Parts: sequence; structure tokens; C-alpha cells
Amino acid sequence: MNPTNQFKSLLQSLLSLTVRKVKDFLVSLAYPFRWKKLGFWTVAIFVVWVGIARYRNSPKCISGTCKEGLSKLQYANGDIYEGLVKDSKPNGKGVFWNDRGDYYEGEWMNGMRHGKGSYRYPNGTAYEGDFVFNKRNGIGAFRWDDGTTLRGEWKEDIPEGDCTMILPDNRKLVGRYLQGRIFDGEGVLIYDDGSRYIGAWKNGMRHGKGVLLDPFGSVLFQGIWFENREKTRIFDKDQATADSAPKKNEKHSKNRKRK
Repeated sequence: MNPTNQFKSLLQSLLSLTVRKVKDFLVSLAYPFRWKKLGFWTVAIFVVWVGIARYRNSPKCISGTCKEGLSKLQYANGDIYEGLVKDSKPNGKGVFWNDRGDYYEGEWMNGMRHGKGSYRYPNGTAYEGDFVFNKRNGIGAFRWDDGTTLRGEWKEDIPEGDCTMILPDNRKLVGRYLQGRIFDGEGVLIYDDGSRYIGAWKNGMRHGKGVLLDPFGSVLFQGIWFENREKTRIFDKDQATADSAPKKNEKHSKNRKRK
């Protein structure tokens, strides 16, 4: 081959190699920027989506400014609030209700039930007392539709501490509750099969005088209990009957299997 042609061929090879390397280098520089661009659009789309969701869920203003002061708001699901607002959220005293049967009247903070108030639930039960961030916390009374009432301390929506249960016949059962169920003193526990025990408790066990009723209110055992076991059968006219006992569908404390 002619030396001149050899030189030209070598030069073309070097140029081709250089162009390819330069191209690869430029692509390597652009690669992270492509990811940055993708990340930017991902964040932008998320922000727009959140904005649209907030707009669609924002309440409709019925009366007032709906930003500050006395106003009436209607939410997308049909819930209605009437009372004081701040930054377009219930804040202060106000009333909330809906077509499902929920009704709350009391204090609010930043859109949540917070402070003193009373709540009537769709199933006919009701609570009056302290609320903290939408939950029953503090001192309050829960009333079932048969008239049974539990008064005392509440924590995270369940009784916790010293409470008094008042049955429909005005008989009072005073006890200490732990994690939503009677632990010490006198109280009621409804089991999974619908049977229920009314009487004395100690350390979470049936201990002392009490009566066990079947789901229909008939007495299974009435007498003295010792550490969850039947000990001495007795008959007492003043003992609980089916009329004064909570009904099967009531939950005065957490249901559990009968031992």
C-alpha cells in the first residue's frame, strides 16, 4: 500500500475513534441531567395532583366568609359544619352533622373535635365529654341505646381507668378499666357467643359475687367466683336479671371468648 494512503487510513481511524469517544463523553455528561429532568417533572406532576385533590375536596361555602369567623361549610361527601372557622377549618365552637346520622356539637381545633363536646352516633349511642384530636380522651360518659351509661376516664376512644357503669335499673357498677375492659371492681363483659358476666372482678378475672347469663338472658351460674372459676352457687333476688343486663349487641367492654 502507498505510504500516503496508509497515513490517510490511519488518520481516518484516529478521527473516527476520537469522535466516538467525544460522543460517549457527551452522553455520559447528559445522562444525569436526563434523570434530573425526569425527577423535576415527577415532582411537578405530584404537586399539581395534590393541588387538584385539595381543590376538589375543599368545602363549599354556604354562608359567611368560610375563611374566618362564623360560617357554614358543606363538604364533598355531604357533611355540613356550622360554626366558627379559622383558615377555612372548624376552629372554636360549632356543629357538625350528615345524612348518615352523625351529629356533633362542641369545640374544635384545626378541623378536629378537640375540647368539650357531645357526639351522637348513627347506631343510637352517644358520648359526652372530652375530645382530643377527634378521639374520646379525658373524662366522659358513653350511653348505649338501652340507657346503660359508662362514666369515667377515656383514652384513645376506650375506657381506661376508674369508671362507673349505670345499668337501666339504675344499679351502679364501679370498677377500674384496662385497655377497654373491666379489670378490677364491678363491671360487665360480653363474650363472643353473646353470653355475659355481670359482677365482681379482680386482676382481669371474675372474682367475687357475679352472675353469668346466656345470650337469651337465662342464668347459667349465679354465685361466688374465684379466679375466673365458679365456686359457690347462690340465689339472690337483687342479683342481675335479663331485664337489667346489657343486650347481646351492646359492647360495654371488649368481647372475648368465655372460659
